[in-house]
Amino acid sequence: DEAGKIFIDEREVPLASLPDELAAIAEAQGSDPQAIYLRGDRTLDYGLVMRVMGELNAAGLNRVALVTTGSDGEP
Repeated sequence: DEAGKIFIDEREVPLASLPDELAAIAEAQGSDPQAIYLRGDRTLDYGLVMRVMGELNAAGLNRVALVTTGSDGEP
C-alpha cells in the first residue's frame, strides 16, 4: 500500500515472512502456476516493488503482472 505494507490478498504480511508465504503459494500451485498480480501504489519506492518481485522470482512465481494504483486504491 502507500505506506509500504505488503499484503497477500487482504492479509498483511511482514517482509521477513514473505519468502515463506510465497514458497507456500508456489508449492500449492504445483507445476502449473497461475498469474500473480503485483499491485503497488504509484507513490511507492521502486526499490520495494523490485524487492517483492525478487522474492516472487525466488519462489518460482514468474508469471507476474504489474498493476499500479492511485491513492484511492483504484487502477
